[in-house]
Amino acid sequence: MAFGQFLYYNVEPEQAVEWFQKAADLGHAAAMGVWGDYYDFMGEEEESERWYRKGAELGDEGAKGNLEALLKMREG
Repeated sequence: MAFGQFLYYNVEPEQAVEWFQKAADLGHAAAMGVWGDYYDFMGEEEESERWYRKGAELGDEGAKGNLEALLKMREG
């Protein structure tokens, strides 16, 4: 699930952010991965890693893959 999917279904961006935050706060692993994507896009690597790690620990495969890629890029 991505922010673009919410926008596709005619949800206002502010609503999308609100719902993704609520989902992440309730432990939804995929929503945590989305936050990782958001912070990665914004160039906030530490925050991105934090969210990817949370999602990955809860079993989200997308967050896990993105975390691995982020850590691999960091290694150079």
